[in-house]
Amino acid sequence: METTWVPHFKLDLRVANSRSFTQLVKDLADWGKTQEVDLSDIKSGFRTVTPELAERLLCSNIQNRVPRLSQVQKNAAAMTEGNWKRTGQTIIITDGGRMIDGQHRLLACYLSGASFDTYIVTDVEDEEPLFAYIDCGAGRTAKDALQTGGFNGVSASIAGAIKLDFSQFAIGNFKQVYVPQAMILDYAKENPDIVELAHSMLENNRMAVEIIGKKPVALYLGWLVRQEYGLTTVGEFMGLLADETLATDHPATMLRKKYADLDKEYAKLGFQTDHRIIFFVKAFNAWKTGQTLKNLRVTETVWPKIATVTSIAA
Repeated sequence: METTWVPHFKLDLRVANSRSFTQLVKDLADWGKTQEVDLSDIKSGFRTVTPELAERLLCSNIQNRVPRLSQVQKNAAAMTEGNWKRTGQTIIITDGGRMIDGQHRLLACYLSGASFDTYIVTDVEDEEPLFAYIDCGAGRTAKDALQTGGFNGVSASIAGAIKLDFSQFAIGNFKQVYVPQAMILDYAKENPDIVELAHSMLENNRMAVEIIGKKPVALYLGWLVRQEYGLTTVGEFMGLLADETLATDHPATMLRKKYADLDKEYAKLGFQTDHRIIFFVKAFNAWKTGQTLKNLRVTETVWPKIATVTSIAA
């Protein structure tokens, strides 16, 4: 006697909230890791994906970005109302039996109980981390690419810091340029110290990060110092930035005051990321060379850089 399939998890998308949805996704992922999923019967081509098949595919979704409830609800509404169109948008399964693209659509199908037609590709080479190179479905971000590359928890800050490292710096002409997700992921993999730094700063220098005002900017500045002087120096200066007992002419005190001014006054004029970077570099260099400061101003015609160990020694 053939048994009727019943979904292992259920959630009413019409009344679901972020907390219940996030918990279901976590539970589904944990349960999926315990299942032996064989997708060898699925061949490339158009196919009707049922909730039962969606569950199988989701169990093979070993590494993907965190899904968005709003996107799943949007897809589910289209499916249940008969408005889902048969397009060339694909669900991708690697030759290693992993589903790497289609999560939002499959969750919509699984949780709504509505089947949908789609094209499935099953002969993609199983390569890590292929997701970063995929650009379809719900919009990908650099944060998504890093999450799927194993940088969960600090991915947004790392992505922002890496983008800054590729920016065009010039006094009065600061430009953040577009950086492909794959390049951001490669940068993070080639520079594992930036991941260690992100965790260290967000755990041990939280006050300084808040003073700087933007996590990606704080991490980028810490990264500049880390590359020249090491993690200990980063922690030392960030600790000084959070120390309110220092003399008024101490570089860290002047920098903290300048950041407060940025938050209160300069923000109205658009002085944000570029000035936060310039003032930090000037204050750090003054501290590293044993100088005191009476003020912090942008007087240079060339973008200031972190003083090198060699230049200080000289």
